[in-house]
Amino acid sequence: RSAGSTARACHEGGHPQRVTGTRVSGWLHRAARDVPVRAPALLVVLIVAGGMLVTTLMAPPASTDLLAIGLAIVLALAAGYALARIDGIVGTLGPALSAVALIAYVRDQTGGGNAGVAALFMIPVIWLALYATTWEAVVGIAATGLTMALPGLVGDSRLYEATEELRRLVAFLIVSSIVLLLSWWMRRELLTDPLTRAGNRRAWDRDLAREIGRAGRSSERLVVAIIDLDRFKQYNDRNGHLAGDRLAAAAQAWREMMRQEDSLVRAGGEEFFLLLPRTSATDAAAALERIRTRTPNGQTCSIGYATWDGHETAGDLLHRADQALYRAKAAGRNRVVAAAPSRTAA
Repeated sequence: RSAGSTARACHEGGHPQRVTGTRVSGWLHRAARDVPVRAPALLVVLIVAGGMLVTTLMAPPASTDLLAIGLAIVLALAAGYALARIDGIVGTLGPALSAVALIAYVRDQTGGGNAGVAALFMIPVIWLALYATTWEAVVGIAATGLTMALPGLVGDSRLYEATEELRRLVAFLIVSSIVLLLSWWMRRELLTDPLTRAGNRRAWDRDLAREIGRAGRSSERLVVAIIDLDRFKQYNDRNGHLAGDRLAAAAQAWREMMRQEDSLVRAGGEEFFLLLPRTSATDAAAALERIRTRTPNGQTCSIGYATWDGHETAGDLLHRADQALYRAKAAGRNRVVAAAPSRTAA
């Protein structure tokens, strides 16, 4: 290490070894915080790798090929840990396509079309159907189908009989389509509030964990807001009892002012949670003020919001936003109030 780099390290925090230790501990802390977001995808990678290893050991090829398979499994697990983020095209498709490639390799090394490994192709498909967007799942299914079909078109006819491979491919596409449709319908119903068509608490827990993990990795800003319709019971008593229509109209008006990456969920009653990724406190204040002023049908709302400090838990972040909402109501309602800084803020 040069004298200049040593001096910079000492300036940053003392002894160079201490700085390195701080960086390593910081990386470990971020990795541990990401586990809840990565865990489902990592579990699928482990199942796929374990299934392929067992299948290979039951009908082992040459020892050199077995070593290559073992290395491929290790690399797939490493790719799964590095890429398994349920928050984007690369993050979701990366481990799935790695698993598809590894399944295809093991299939070819353990008897080709008669290896019986083709059923394992459904595991990445189920993974994508559960955690990816619909577009990502379609791309993943298409890539898997191509991987299945290609050996039958250009491979050894003694290992891959074209008619039999076509039957397997058609069966795979039919089952995958059914899984994708069922997953899309279940996610829509399980993650949507039936009254307002906004998200529900399940959607909130998923989205908040995902965005905190992403903000921690990228050091981006993240804002959480709580919106509460003011004196909603009195409003309905005065204007009629169509509470559901009022809530739905408010949610629809707010969604029209949101970005695609923002998340609005109904927390219960007349209270809503709003998630604003990649948003500074200043931009959040302006966006929330627009939401407040455009609440429809003569209703008003109070909003409290908090900016994630980079360390606090999801519960602590939401608690600070709730405290800000309480202050907005105590100050007379129909206003936007920012939360006080957290205790863990640097």
